[in-house]
Amino acid sequence: MSEDPKPDQFEKRLRFGCGFLLGLLSGGVLAVLLVIHLLQGGLASSNGIKVTAVAVVLGMAMLFGWLAMRQDDRFWQKALDWVVAFVSGT
Repeated sequence: MSEDPKPDQFEKRLRFGCGFLLGLLSGGVLAVLLVIHLLQGGLASSNGIKVTAVAVVLGMAMLFGWLAMRQDDRFWQKALDWVVAFVSGT
């Protein structure tokens, strides 16, 4: 059996873009939870919150984009497993 052919530039960009979008969504949820936690604990200043939230969102978007591009369908299977576990609470 032969291995799957290497993805071309369009497929790599598409995978990165889709992973980036998932990272934006996931990072946004995480940033909101982080901001709520910091505000409840009184540990936050308005500038610190903004910088931290933007860093979390962009960092996760870049990481997810890179992982989606490098790991192919394995990344999406893992992401689906994590979403199911998060939603079901297990």
